[in-house]
Amino acid sequence: MNVVLVQLPVAAERMYPIGLAGLAAVLREAGHRVRGIDLQFEGLSDVACIAREDWADWFGLALLPQNVARAREVIRTIRGISSARIFVTGALPRIDPGRVPADLGADAILVGPPERDVLALLDTPVRTGSPAARACVQGAPRTSMPPLCGLPPMDRTVFPLEHYGAAMRSTAYPYAVMVTSRGCDDHCPWCPVPVLQPEGFDARSPVQIHQEMRALALDFGIRCIHIEDDAFLARRERVLELAALLRDDPLPLRWELVNGVPPDHLDPELLGIMATAGCSRVVIGFEHVGRLPPPLRSRPFLSAWRLVRDARAQGLRVGGYFMVGLPGVGLPRTLKGVVMALALPLDDANFTAWYPLPGTAMGGHGDRSRATRLVSTVLSLAAQAAFFHKPRPLLRMAADLWHRPDVGPALRAKAQELMFGGGPVPLREMW
Repeated sequence: MNVVLVQLPVAAERMYPIGLAGLAAVLREAGHRVRGIDLQFEGLSDVACIAREDWADWFGLALLPQNVARAREVIRTIRGISSARIFVTGALPRIDPGRVPADLGADAILVGPPERDVLALLDTPVRTGSPAARACVQGAPRTSMPPLCGLPPMDRTVFPLEHYGAAMRSTAYPYAVMVTSRGCDDHCPWCPVPVLQPEGFDARSPVQIHQEMRALALDFGIRCIHIEDDAFLARRERVLELAALLRDDPLPLRWELVNGVPPDHLDPELLGIMATAGCSRVVIGFEHVGRLPPPLRSRPFLSAWRLVRDARAQGLRVGGYFMVGLPGVGLPRTLKGVVMALALPLDDANFTAWYPLPGTAMGGHGDRSRATRLVSTVLSLAAQAAFFHKPRPLLRMAADLWHRPDVGPALRAKAQELMFGGGPVPLREMW
């Protein structure tokens, strides 16, 4: 089969299509031919051009809640030109398949693990629009995830790395993203990961991780890796073994934990071990500074301050993620948490207004008043502006942008994030 994977726009900056690149590797390993098109910097005319070639048997799209309208445009464009079939996968159909519009126009909606269900779909000889095509995957259980250690690493050619090597702030360029594990055992009430990975934490072995890092460094010239795991530090012994491999067989690159590490997973000893193994940056998912009742994640100020101090003492660059306007947290406590977060000696910070995600324990709070949502948004923007008025982070951001190969586009993207997203948006494409 010939498959074209289409990445829909995600955010202000060009984010690497993690899920589709992983799916491309699985398809190629099974003998299918794969091409990719990324609408983060290509247009509908490019989709139409590929559709006119009559090369594709299938088009595949990764669907998020915020790009449904764009997906409908893409599918309509393909339908007007080609008889190829279309499947939809991604976070939205896996978390809340009921929110995928019935008139979207796809032949199949994958609600289970795509690495398993795409192969089953392509092996099913059905006609376009046949109910069998939808039934064979739409009723599939969400469990029975293929173990990550048995899947190939992401294919780095379908979506060439050079298109994304300067798309985010990094401590070195060019950079690439990498996934070494998926799933998390914490079950935070705002997080969709337990729905996406119901079987819990699943990881590649340290040897596999080291081999993939080596390939990125030597074959693609990557000098920094952003590890996008849900919970990279969930198994301490795995991290220690990887650190030992990196010390015994060092690679010409750095690696960073950028997806919000739970503060409970960090301690001075582990921070030192990671730093000696090439880690240059860690972003901590504090969410709130102060004391909140479980299951909300929070950290007392002194404890948070010591953790940041310990990380910086190891030479690490330290960032923090914070949520503003969490349900059940009143305005006085929210303001106090923001003030304490701004007092932490961080190099980077993301203040994001909380918003409900379908399938999460807090997903039912989407009916909050417009005034409440507006206050949360304004407060997150004000906190982000206040953070970057401090000399250290302002100089850090200026230095980051100055050393980028694409300073002009970077400044425009950063301005868009600060104005419309409350700071750099920690949004990732998730399976």
